Amino acid sequence: MKQFKTAIFTLFTAVVLLSCSDEEKGPKYEFKDQNLQGKIDGQAYNYGEGTVDFSTEGKMSFDLFSDQETTAACDQFGFGDFVVAFFTMKKNEGLVELVLDFNGGTSQTVTLLNPDNFINYVTTEGAIEITSIADSVVVGKIDARMDENNYINGNFTATVCP
Repeated sequence: MKQFKTAIFTLFTAVVLLSCSDEEKGPKYEFKDQNLQGKIDGQAYNYGEGTVDFSTEGKMSFDLFSDQETTAACDQFGFGDFVVAFFTMKKNEGLVELVLDFNGGTSQTVTLLNPDNFINYVTTEGAIEITSIADSVVVGKIDARMDENNYINGNFTATVCP
């Protein structure tokens, strides 16, 4: 009889654990309240400044630069030596979780770039939250990660470039 009760208890516990949804486990991101920083290709990254372009209808394209950048952000041409993260998303305030969907759905990723060898690392874990969109700046936060050597997390402000 004791084995029967143990078997029933084990079955009940398994059913409860399997019925828990991902929502009950909490979000798949955790924003840190800090200036954007992390690692790219194992090297420390600290955010300096960023730009955002509104030229594509309904979208925002971001370029985030390291703190080694010395010129005005909107004066950049192309990817320069210090662009280390870039992404495009809908022009909306709010939260978007990162996902890579090969089945025709909507993907949202952040690409981390090692400026020394131009290797791209596409992050598919985490989220982006845009907290404010104005005519001159966009404010947000990112938790984007691929692995322990490629991730960024924290707050950023990007200048809107004409």
